[in-house]
Amino acid sequence: MSGAYLGAGNFIRAAGLTEEQQSVFIGDIITPVNFKFVIEHKAYNEADFWDLFNASAPINEWIKQVSTDAERAHKKPMLIVKYNNKKRIVYIKEKVENYIFEYKGWYCFWLEDVLAFNDEFFFV
Repeated sequence: MSGAYLGAGNFIRAAGLTEEQQSVFIGDIITPVNFKFVIEHKAYNEADFWDLFNASAPINEWIKQVSTDAERAHKKPMLIVKYNNKKRIVYIKEKVENYIFEYKGWYCFWLEDVLAFNDEFFFV
């Protein structure tokens, strides 16, 4: 089954789980409790430049989904996207050096650049 155990429509499973358990299982990637982000990961065939100007483009739904999940977990949202035959990109709400472009208040980076950030960026 694709998707997070508690993410998006699966949040009904949260009943009976502690807040700590919910914060761990809400993203597509299970992270430590002290990890600052909820991660949504998407794999998609291709991106079209014009999707950046299209309100119904998939990226807008992905941003909405990870934002809702992060809010529920009291964490920051992080969206990782893999397009076929392309490097992974990451969208976060923080303006940090070396971002590629900004989209509606989200900053896009190459995944390998984000993974090079110091531990304080990721952990409380």
